[in-house]
Amino acid sequence: MGLIGTEAIRGRSPAAAWLLATSLAVGGLVAPVTLQARTWYVERDGSGDFAVIQDAVDAAASGDTIRIGRGRFNEGQMVDLAGGAQYIRVLVRPQELTIIGSKEDTIIGLEESWDLSQGMHMGILALPIFGSERIVVEDIKFENMGYGINVQDNTVKIIRCMFENNHYSLVSFDGLSLTVDDCRFSHLARDGRHITGINQSQAIVRDCEFVLAYEHQWPQIAVSFTNVASSTIENCSFVGGVGAVHVGLAGHHTVSNCTFFNQQISSVSVGYYASLTIADCVFQHIRMALRAWDHGTLDAQRCVVESPYDGSVWVDLSTTVSVRDSDLASGSRGAVWVENCWTSPPPTLDFTNNYWGTDDADDIAVLIHDRNDDEAVCAYVNFVPYRSHSVPIEQKTWSEVKGLFRE
Repeated sequence: MGLIGTEAIRGRSPAAAWLLATSLAVGGLVAPVTLQARTWYVERDGSGDFAVIQDAVDAAASGDTIRIGRGRFNEGQMVDLAGGAQYIRVLVRPQELTIIGSKEDTIIGLEESWDLSQGMHMGILALPIFGSERIVVEDIKFENMGYGINVQDNTVKIIRCMFENNHYSLVSFDGLSLTVDDCRFSHLARDGRHITGINQSQAIVRDCEFVLAYEHQWPQIAVSFTNVASSTIENCSFVGGVGAVHVGLAGHHTVSNCTFFNQQISSVSVGYYASLTIADCVFQHIRMALRAWDHGTLDAQRCVVESPYDGSVWVDLSTTVSVRDSDLASGSRGAVWVENCWTSPPPTLDFTNNYWGTDDADDIAVLIHDRNDDEAVCAYVNFVPYRSHSVPIEQKTWSEVKGLFRE
């Protein structure tokens, strides 16, 4: 999946950011003068500086802004990348660049649906070998492409953008910071991801909406972070897919104030020595709300699980799991299912101060599959003390969740 580019087919140095002024009258000193950032306009009807986005990018200097008017922009160029040449609509060359559209009226991509036979053609590509280090993208719709936005070794901000029917909506490798604000992600082609972060220092996703198919022949996930040192996901809504949030391979991750509906395997999962704190979230009509696997660390607080098909929490080879002050519901596997494995001594998982739908200890024990049921199971589950009534946290009904989505 990674793209490590070679030299661009049209190498071009960015315009100088500093000019030397004439010598000052006193002391003969030479003072640098910063060039003012310029705004370039791209309009389909020819009323702007350019009619094609790439032409504006090629003219821009570091720090400039490109404003794009209404219309669909599908013009591009073939660029040599590791793995072969790909069609790129916007190849970013300036060191720092801001690209702003006209919301859903500015579209980058094809009119027809994407498929793999077309290749992994892209909307925006920003790599350091072409000069890019910081990019801001606002108010643009990306659709029907292999990649909507693909960046590497950049500081990235994506604001109020829309992504639809791409294979990968947004991919960021090896960057210092990825921030995604107030964006809408709907549907994917094949087995893609809406947001993929790999080897990031930091990632922030907030106030976003993610929609995937309820059932699909390809496994699809909304957000996947691998070897990301720190991530925060807050105030987001997730619908469909095999999973909503997947984090692994180290790093600490936080998910808060989010809603999850109808994921087909597990809504939120943590593994491969990553740690996850999740708080104040609601899960409805999902298969399994939370999964900790292969030494992932899970700390859940003040969450509500309603109508799961399999259960609330699934633990597989994870010895540090804490779920407290939450409403846990049961499905075909009960409320908590711990897989078989061998750890010595067997750990005890903290599931105290939760509401299980009953105030009878024997009834609660039946909802838990742990080492008390089978010596081959990894861990014990401690559920005492428990609550005799629902946890008093603000819950969102599904009708309220649907109200979070834009028309």
